[in-house]
Amino acid sequence: MADVTAINYLTPIFTTIGAILIFKEVITFNRIFALILSVIGAMLILKPGYEVLSDGKIAQLLSTIFFAISYLIAKNLTKTESTHSIVIFLTLFATITLLPFTLLIWTKPIMADLLLLLGVAILGTLGHYFMTIALSLAPLTITQPVIFFQLIWSTIIGLLLFNESLDFFILIGGALIVIAIVRLSANENLSLKK
Repeated sequence: MADVTAINYLTPIFTTIGAILIFKEVITFNRIFALILSVIGAMLILKPGYEVLSDGKIAQLLSTIFFAISYLIAKNLTKTESTHSIVIFLTLFATITLLPFTLLIWTKPIMADLLLLLGVAILGTLGHYFMTIALSLAPLTITQPVIFFQLIWSTIIGLLLFNESLDFFILIGGALIVIAIVRLSANENLSLKK
């Protein structure tokens, strides 16, 4: 699980590379430093092992590329479309696209599952909404390192809800991510859209 999760953190790297190549965003030392420090922090937390690529890892690697492309598309859409429109169409097209795959493995959910799925849908939609706002206000090379904060929140939730253990690597990795994001935020001078 940790290996597959660690692969997911290639998304900000692919997105940043795409932003530099496609949108000609400026990559400063500060942005590179934040991205590298965040990756190191994520690797310390996740402690991925060294194994041959499995089907699951290959699928996760492909998903990071697709997520990076979706961030680049969303960033481009923020030039002409409202945040609300982007999130509504994302939800609509994701539903249509994933429906055939869902029907292949469909099982009738119980009420508790439906309530959990509703919660996931609400939180996921809010996450996309706020990410789209961030994409409209800042360059991708700034927004992408902040994604590593997800790992810190996941670790805290794991500690509080699932009684997972806390070790030295989690503390050091989390500290590196926080340092990277705080340094990035403190050193960037953004002109926000009104």
